Amino acid sequence: MVCLVLIIYDINHNIGPRRDIYLHNINNKKMIRETEVKSMICSEIPALAISLLMVDRKNDLYQSIECFTDYTKDLIREHRVSEVEQCFQTAYQLLHDGTSLVKLAIVSIYINSVSRLLECSFCPEQSVRSEFLKNFGEEYHQLIYARNP
Repeated sequence: MVCLVLIIYDINHNIGPRRDIYLHNINNKKMIRETEVKSMICSEIPALAISLLMVDRKNDLYQSIECFTDYTKDLIREHRVSEVEQCFQTAYQLLHDGTSLVKLAIVSIYINSVSRLLECSFCPEQSVRSEFLKNFGEEYHQLIYARNP
């Protein structure tokens, strides 16, 4: 993926250069940065808003993804398929529109943890598994091969 970094300077130059960095992929679509993940999850899944407000600023990205992962796993255990699919769509969007650090967090935390739950024998309907594989099949297979070289 090709990324462009633009630096915009303040017209007056009194304060010095303003460093507004915009990351765009080749489709000119704005990429989701680490600092935007929490607000993006809150807007897509309002039920997580209160839990995400308690996330520490230091590890904002990883704690936000962990909270999102735990919520998804709870939904899977409760067989709430339509809400699980909404979580999968949000994770898919983060994976495909996020910066490389966001993508890494989704793969290493979300996909790894949710896939382990789906591999358990007590797991829910086949539709959840197939929806997961439809969205994250490639990343899931890479994780499987990494676990079992």
